[in-house]
Amino acid sequence: MKRILALVLAMLLLVSAMAFAEDMDLTSFTDEELNGLEQAIAMEREARASAAAEAAAAAEQAEAEASEQPAFEPLRKGEYNDNNSALQQKLKDLGYLTGKVDGIFGPQTEKALMALQEDMGLEQTGAVNTEEELNMILNAAAGDGVNLLLGTNHGILHYSLIDNGFNAILDAEEEGIKVSIPDHNDEGWLVLFYDDGRSKDVLAGKQGDMYVLSFEAKTNTADTHISVSSRQVNGQENQVQFGDITVSVPDEWQRYTLSGSLNGVAATSQGIYFNLKNNVPGTEIEIRNLKLEMGSFATDWDEAPEDKGDGTNLLLGTNQGTNNYSILDNGFEASLEADDIGIKVNMASRNDEGWLVLFFDDGRSREILGGLAGEMYTLSFDAMSNMDGTEMRISHRQTNASENQISFGTVVINQSDAWQHIDLVGSLTGVQATSQGLYIDLRYNNPPDTTVYIRNLKIEKGVTATDWSAAPEDMKVETN
Repeated sequence: MKRILALVLAMLLLVSAMAFAEDMDLTSFTDEELNGLEQAIAMEREARASAAAEAAAAAEQAEAEASEQPAFEPLRKGEYNDNNSALQQKLKDLGYLTGKVDGIFGPQTEKALMALQEDMGLEQTGAVNTEEELNMILNAAAGDGVNLLLGTNHGILHYSLIDNGFNAILDAEEEGIKVSIPDHNDEGWLVLFYDDGRSKDVLAGKQGDMYVLSFEAKTNTADTHISVSSRQVNGQENQVQFGDITVSVPDEWQRYTLSGSLNGVAATSQGIYFNLKNNVPGTEIEIRNLKLEMGSFATDWDEAPEDKGDGTNLLLGTNQGTNNYSILDNGFEASLEADDIGIKVNMASRNDEGWLVLFFDDGRSREILGGLAGEMYTLSFDAMSNMDGTEMRISHRQTNASENQISFGTVVINQSDAWQHIDLVGSLTGVQATSQGLYIDLRYNNPPDTTVYIRNLKIEKGVTATDWSAAPEDMKVETN
């Protein structure tokens, strides 16, 4: 019996973390020793019970203290609230409420609050139902109306789709973009992502800073759902949660305003995240006039200040013959000649494995195009060809580099022997190189004996092309 009791006691002691040597002979314990072990176990149990009771008492006290904290009381018409005066003062400061601040939530306060909620993109309830909403209203501030997003209303320039199972299509429209959703996948996702390359810089304020996002949307179906936030492409946390909208009226443009506060989450690549997952197959969504601004109130759409250039030609020596031009030729036997005020490229043959590039380098491109990633530039020129369908792929890059500093896009001259004016917009990627210039790739789909003419070449800051003019430095030379 003593041996059994010794074994039980030893096991209990092991459970209570009282260590014994592995080779201890428990059968050799005396009655006195076993009694001592039994007393130790009782003391350990008592200590554990006491600790558990103390922990339970502490948890009960914490719960009681938490319950003593007053729950948030909504602010509504006809009800007294300690926060009524603060709300009225804010409404008065912002110009929504006239008269005195008396702490009485009446019809005028309700009307003013609804107007404020509308301008802030909040649900127009005429009441404040959550502490979060109250804090947003009390911290509301007017911004300066500056659009923080670059290159909006310029096609799909900064847009992309993150698509798993929807087979969606992104197209440029006259002013904005369109997403067509042919399929649906309950286990997948579909996100329209806008990233101009500098969101992490413009959304780098302090936690709690207010931002407002506005845009117009149109769909072909009722009850189209869009959830909007600012976040990293593959991140889990939103930097700014703007909220959800439902486009209820099909085939009509509607303007939406959403506001949110910066939560302090930082990431290396951030943009505007339109979650389009919860929509039926066949849905088409158009978006235009996208604007992000500081503050709590949306203003009318306008281009970012950086998108507005001053019309200055950043290229030296344009319309001066072949000056600053060169040919990169492998298999096309091309020649470069001055023609009138521009240049002419003759392609005598063609090599499908080769290349043909017209390169313009005035020696200073890497300095004048050395701004922040996302800054917008416009390229304009006149072109003519002796062949219909002449294709040019245009970028700004190092001569032999694989990365573009600016990708301007592709041009097709559809009418032979007639001048065609070209305007192209591109954004700075941040890629830097020691020697950069305008790279006009002529290798694609152009048959032998194609002749291309170019004149009035101009690069300027912003997204609006202006009439050709010589660079200021060139005009000084002419004047001298």
